[in-house]
Amino acid sequence: LSWIFFSFGDFSSAMGYASKELKIDQGLQDKYGEARALDTYGCTFFADASDVDEAEKFQEKAAQLYGEIGDKSEQARAYNNLADTQLRGGRLKAALEFSQKSIALAEEVSSSIVKIIADTTLSEVLIAMGEYAQAENCLQETLGQFSKETPVLFKAYLLTALAKIYLMNSQTEQ
Repeated sequence: LSWIFFSFGDFSSAMGYASKELKIDQGLQDKYGEARALDTYGCTFFADASDVDEAEKFQEKAAQLYGEIGDKSEQARAYNNLADTQLRGGRLKAALEFSQKSIALAEEVSSSIVKIIADTTLSEVLIAMGEYAQAENCLQETLGQFSKETPVLFKAYLLTALAKIYLMNSQTEQ
């Protein structure tokens, strides 16, 4: 339920449900559920309070737990969420490091969807760093990974990032 409330921007309810989920999963000693709840709590905490340090604690613990249970795909997703939190908090070096961890894990498990998401986040970090050519190369490479099965939302997200690069380049050239 926490992700549903998060998706609709009801961060207070999302945090409440994530907190309940975390307590239940810890009581059941369900590391996967605990990791999911921690990641959700971290994302929600940042979205609600803009506290990068506090969000990072929850998200790093989630990534650690996913690593312990051997779910590299979810660990890659957790690192991607950490990269996104760092990016939105203005910590570009940390965002870059977490993006690279996410991409490495996504490549290890050959998860094209997780890789597309991680590549797109990396491009957002590179855009924020002013590395437009690198960001464009990353996105163009990612476009080549798309298939008929790739959700339209991911294509739209990537194309929006490309448009941002072209806009930033045109403003720089003027």
